[in-house]
Amino acid sequence: MPLAIRNRLYHKKPIDARWFSFQVGKLTKLTSHQFPENSLMQYIERYIEEKRNIIASSTLKRYKVHYHFMLRFDGSRQQFTYSTHINNLWIKEFITYAKSQKYSTSTIQKCLQFVQNTLNYFHVKTEAYFAYRLKKTSIELKASSHVITLTEEELLMIYQTPVPEELQAAKDWLLISCYTGQRISDFLRFRREMIFELKGIQCITFTQKKTHKNIVLALHPIVLQILEHNHGLFPRKLDEVRYNKDIKQVAKLAGIFSKIITRKRINFRKVDGEYEKWELITSHIGRRSFATNFFGRIPTPILLSATGHSSEEMFMKYINNSDTENTVQLSMYFDQFHSIQTTYWC
Repeated sequence: MPLAIRNRLYHKKPIDARWFSFQVGKLTKLTSHQFPENSLMQYIERYIEEKRNIIASSTLKRYKVHYHFMLRFDGSRQQFTYSTHINNLWIKEFITYAKSQKYSTSTIQKCLQFVQNTLNYFHVKTEAYFAYRLKKTSIELKASSHVITLTEEELLMIYQTPVPEELQAAKDWLLISCYTGQRISDFLRFRREMIFELKGIQCITFTQKKTHKNIVLALHPIVLQILEHNHGLFPRKLDEVRYNKDIKQVAKLAGIFSKIITRKRINFRKVDGEYEKWELITSHIGRRSFATNFFGRIPTPILLSATGHSSEEMFMKYINNSDTENTVQLSMYFDQFHSIQTTYWC
């Protein structure tokens, strides 16, 4: 019996068609290949090659995930996809396949959007209905996803919970992320040298790693308290894997036990089920919590200025305030909301 099969049986993992296909693919993999002219795979391969030197490594990695996703889909259909194939029925077939492979709705949505971006890049014409249907499908898929955030009450629970010394840095960074709304690639790079005073307000300035946008952000009173407890310094640095592991333990110690029916990543797939919230916490929860907790309380243009989001392009055209004005106003809102909770936080 081949070693690969013995190992599969030993670890009690299923031996199915998908696994066999993967094994055969490894054995027959060529160093070079050529996709049919004007096939979707040819466009995707060219798109990735032309973008390779102008996109971040994380984006390139994501593109390659989409590449292999579409390659497996074509393999399941036993035919290559061409632009003439891409219509409403093709989208439905793709979604059915993706769900059968237990892909998350966000992954399905992103892959479909990647297909559209690729075809638009090469000005490839598809069925006129495709763009409309793809947009509608993406909205439907997004609506079915459950966004995990921490409420202000839960943040208070975390703030007030003593944790072991080895978890203190993760706890501090978690609170910092929830009150700055930044990605992990940015907030874990915060240093004291980035802090400056603007019209009597303590601010931090940095360039976002993903978007290369220059951000000037007023620091929330909670962030300032954490800095004060750390003698003016940000917490010690953690790698992303350690951080994601530790913040789950911090939330568990704080009693974040509310039940949520959603999907949780197990190995390489997300599985539907009912989970306690602490199990679902990841590094991106800070950015989502910031946007959720302050949306509707702080004007959206000011929030967009703080997070660096630019997806609401048409809305952003109506913003007349300068960055300095937005920063000052953000600090005023922080102080206004925090003064109500001073009894509890301080």
